[in-house]
Amino acid sequence: MSEPLPVRNVRFLFQDDISDFDIIKISVQGYVGYIIKCDLKYPDKLQKLYTDYSLASKQLTVSPDMLSDFCSEIKNTNWKPSQKLIVNLLNKDK
Repeated sequence: MSEPLPVRNVRFLFQDDISDFDIIKISVQGYVGYIIKCDLKYPDKLQKLYTDYSLASKQLTVSPDMLSDFCSEIKNTNWKPSQKLIVNLLNKDK
């Protein structure tokens, strides 16, 4: 899935625009696109459905407790926590 990114005529919505915003009325074939900053909650019942395709990635610091058993076994001795862009099913806060 690939779509062109905007290169001009980008603007933030005014508060009145945000109050009247209805995502259901937006045409997927239209020429106007939106980037939406919001909180995202993954209900438990949807976890399995989105396992292979998470809706949003997040930059996280990977710590030892986040590693799988396999990764914990094979990591070398100089491994240290680092920031990575992670696709996961954790709830996201804006």
